[in-house]
Amino acid sequence: MRRNLWRSRNCGDEIDSALGQVLLLGGHDLNNTETSSVRLVDLATGVCTLQADLIHPRSHFTAARLPDGGIVCAGGASPLSTVELWGQPVQGALDVAWISRELPAISVGDDECSGSVLGDGRFAVLGGIS
Repeated sequence: MRRNLWRSRNCGDEIDSALGQVLLLGGHDLNNTETSSVRLVDLATGVCTLQADLIHPRSHFTAARLPDGGIVCAGGASPLSTVELWGQPVQGALDVAWISRELPAISVGDDECSGSVLGDGRFAVLGGIS
């Protein structure tokens, strides 16, 4: 299953959760079109569950898991200045969808950027192409 996912999408990001799951975000499809698809893969069972789409299709972006278990993704091709936060479902609820919301935009759109969670829990977007 993983091989097929990687053949059909690239330039996205994957983030592991504390629940033994991987959240696959965005990327390009086979037609080189940015996608907004989100899939949650349970590593124990191999089950891949579609989630609600990203608010904005994106590729070449940065994403990270925050100390509270949430996932933040920012920037991307075009370049994008949008930021999205994905909230983790209740601890132990493996079959519940993640919830997303848009956060205030970063000051400059960044394509191919990197990001880092700082010691105080803030998320910094670094570098990239404006």
